[in-house]
Amino acid sequence: MQEEVLKNISTIIHRESKSSTYKFALLRATIESIDEYDQFIHKDPYKATIPMGLQVIKWMEYYYPIFASSSFIAQQTISSRTLAFRGIYNDVINYYKENIGPGYEIIFESLKKPSIPNPIYDKLYALIDKLQDTIQKQPMSFIGSSFGQGGRIFTYNNDRDFRKLKTDINLFNIISYSGSYTIPMQYYEAFRVMGKYLIGMDSLLSKWAEYTSNINSEIDKNKLYSIFYSELNYFRDNNKINSLKALLDIEKDIFCVWTGEKLSNDYHIDHVLPFSFLRNNDFWNLLPTKPHSNQSKRDMVPSPKLLQESKNLIFNYWDLYNTHFPQIFQNEVEVSLLGNLFNTYDEWKEKSLDRLMEKSDFLITELGYEPFYIQKK
Repeated sequence: MQEEVLKNISTIIHRESKSSTYKFALLRATIESIDEYDQFIHKDPYKATIPMGLQVIKWMEYYYPIFASSSFIAQQTISSRTLAFRGIYNDVINYYKENIGPGYEIIFESLKKPSIPNPIYDKLYALIDKLQDTIQKQPMSFIGSSFGQGGRIFTYNNDRDFRKLKTDINLFNIISYSGSYTIPMQYYEAFRVMGKYLIGMDSLLSKWAEYTSNINSEIDKNKLYSIFYSELNYFRDNNKINSLKALLDIEKDIFCVWTGEKLSNDYHIDHVLPFSFLRNNDFWNLLPTKPHSNQSKRDMVPSPKLLQESKNLIFNYWDLYNTHFPQIFQNEVEVSLLGNLFNTYDEWKEKSLDRLMEKSDFLITELGYEPFYIQKK
């Protein structure tokens, strides 16, 4: 069965409808949702149910550099048509560029805090609504048609609650109230284990870039490839790291989260789960270490055993961050670890650490990342 699923995925990527780039966005967003937000995904023996809001957020990320480009980059083969949400998204992009700053990370941060400017609030809501409608009616309805399963691989559940979302647009509410879709469990497992390879140079992104190049012959192919691949490394947030250092510098005693040794003024802020994999700058994922520990760890993943042994220090730093940056810290924990509201758990630290250890174990045992372990001093 797994071999048949992988064959079907390959058929979707290489042979199915090439009238627009929607299928590439849908597949990529599903894979990255499973990688980055699995805590929001409900699983039973037959299917996985995934928030539609994760698709919305990911599509905003993917199409930002395409729409924000100084030259028009078509995403459909019919020159007289344009993507259904392009006009609305251009309005949002232009407002942020003119009033706050360029880059998708600015929009993303305003959804996380949340701090959405009033003049663009209704337009942003309309964009979310249009994206959800487009994803449901376009690629979800047709993917699988070439082998008789159109509309049966991605199934929208018609369960959104946009009234709640409209009153308070933020990242957590987009995920919670935009409805959900299901995929068969065999596809979930295939995306979970093979997803990063499917996204890579030989498949989804390369085919998306190749398709775009074919319908934009006047645009240099190298520019298109740089747009598609550079976004994978977006916004390693140095401002947030500097804020943490300013906070930690006024603390009397700080210790390396991995070795337990007292730190001098010369210390590093480590991404607990590698930035190269998770692209996550959340406060919970940024902890102080000795330079040697950080350099030794590189892109390795801290083992569940090391995370458990470092529990007290991790909790101390999380408490400190929660005291000084409560709103953003709690929003990040809700979205990236708990998959639920922060204040619904009396033991949020324990549950968050459990989720962190689950992510670590998956990266090591299923995806083959090298484990990092170091003895406490």
